[in-house]
Amino acid sequence: MLALNSIHPSVGLDGFLEIIVTYIMRKMIAPFLFYFLRKIGYPKHLLKYKDYESIQKNRFCSFESENKLWVKGQIKSINKLFKNVSKRSVILDIACGDGSGLKHFKKLGFNKVVGVEFNHVKAAEASKVGYKVYENDMHDLRIFNNHTFDYIYSSHTLEHAFDLKKATKELFRILKKDGQLIVILPYPDREFYTIKAHPAKFDLGLDKEDKGKSVVKYFENNGFVVKQKAIEYYRQPEIQLILLRKKSRPSE
Repeated sequence: MLALNSIHPSVGLDGFLEIIVTYIMRKMIAPFLFYFLRKIGYPKHLLKYKDYESIQKNRFCSFESENKLWVKGQIKSINKLFKNVSKRSVILDIACGDGSGLKHFKKLGFNKVVGVEFNHVKAAEASKVGYKVYENDMHDLRIFNNHTFDYIYSSHTLEHAFDLKKATKELFRILKKDGQLIVILPYPDREFYTIKAHPAKFDLGLDKEDKGKSVVKYFENNGFVVKQKAIEYYRQPEIQLILLRKKSRPSE
């Protein structure tokens, strides 16, 4: 057992106690609390769509280009995941933000890229990159025909969904039959402050530290097969999935 007089001076007793409390919260209390919240459907059953829209567009709105770590992480992710992808591929960057990812696609020479962004300010900024950017909700992508895209790039997006299954079905619908859905999600996502910003975290299984098995299970139950899975730390701990479309549509 660690003796109090053995605590490193740079940490101090207060720092040591904070570490212990944080550990207890994350490893002992959080799993039970998250289980309870998942069972009662929090926060989704308390949210109306207009509240969700306000939370995503205003309260938790952030601009990726202002955060150097996130820009670098975006660049690393695209370099890795699109390394062997043809420059002629038709690509959708869903929830493209203010265009950090689009800028790198442009730099790499991809010329058939489209962006979708919910926030009108960020959509306007992203459109300056030179690609077509639609101000649109990921839950309703009727602007695109069935089987339009070779690749859909979803970076830190689906955890924000109001209706996760509806959003997933739309991505399934617009992806070509031999296309790939590339998903990056915060993992594990066990922070309390992200619950309203990430209303789909429980449905995705992001709160479960099970090496991503619950996340994989969600996608396998909703029309996809996992081709590749990795845990990376480009921006924060995150799970990266390359998903292939199953022949049948996701179940209701």
